Amino acid sequence: MTGSGRDSSGILVSPDDERVIGLVRRAGELGLPVLIHTADPIAFFDPLDARNERLDELRGATDWW
Repeated sequence: MTGSGRDSSGILVSPDDERVIGLVRRAGELGLPVLIHTADPIAFFDPLDARNERLDELRGATDWW
């Protein structure tokens, strides 16, 4: 798996994939934290206007919107 959430074939890896489960299990045995990003805030899909609660954040990272 790569940092992009895709395996070496380019296929998206979901959080319930056996490879992820094995990795998380092993990290738990070692006492290591695991962070998995599974979704973006809904505001990232809302119009980029004054009513968007993440407007300031999105102005600094327009590729997120």
